[in-house]
Amino acid sequence: QFAQGRRAGRGRLMDAHLAVYEGDFKNGCMHGSGCFTWFDGCSYKGHFLRGRFQGQGMLTWPDGSSYRGAFKQGRQHGHGELHD
Repeated sequence: QFAQGRRAGRGRLMDAHLAVYEGDFKNGCMHGSGCFTWFDGCSYKGHFLRGRFQGQGMLTWPDGSSYRGAFKQGRQHGHGELHD
């Protein structure tokens, strides 16, 4: 979906590096809830704010280990749990 020429609402985006985002868009940015998966198998599922991880989410690495907790401006921040 588009609004005023920018992505808006729910959608799917694949970039040139084969990363995939499925989720909410606002003003052309990942914004709201969604899942971002990198070409190497890492993934983030959770909340986005203006294109960055923000709020609660889960980051999972290809070996199965994961971090579930808080994110701020695209980085782990505050309380969270790391699982092997």
